[in-house]
Amino acid sequence: MLPYVTSGELHARWHVYIPSSVIDVQLASVHLVDDTFPYHGLIFSLREGMAEVTSSEAGTTTALMLPIPRDRWVCAQMYVRIADIGGEIGGAIDGGPFSAITNIDTLPPFGFRNVHVGLFATSLATGPMEIWTDEVAVGTQPIPCD
Repeated sequence: MLPYVTSGELHARWHVYIPSSVIDVQLASVHLVDDTFPYHGLIFSLREGMAEVTSSEAGTTTALMLPIPRDRWVCAQMYVRIADIGGEIGGAIDGGPFSAITNIDTLPPFGFRNVHVGLFATSLATGPMEIWTDEVAVGTQPIPCD
């Protein structure tokens, strides 16, 4: 759990293995979110074979798409600069340059409180699937890929 973070930055870094058999499925693997339904915040997911970093604040969804390799471990990173106005989300794969979306609302009503890790399938799942997640770290400073 996070201590109701309402300002500054949050960074997450983890390693993920997505088999090539997981195709055209919408699933989420890491969330930095508030603790009240509908759990607004920052979500790392897979959509149409790409990694997606999404901010779901203020009733809108802002997404950043990143290519993600399959059938090997990769280092995934995402961050949020928390603000009602002028917030920013970003993400990177394998320590590459961060891609970002700026000047958006990134502040959930009660601040960031939870970190969810795992396989959260949202749609299009047609049978059993797996992705592997390891070495999850969350902090207020950038966390490098090692």
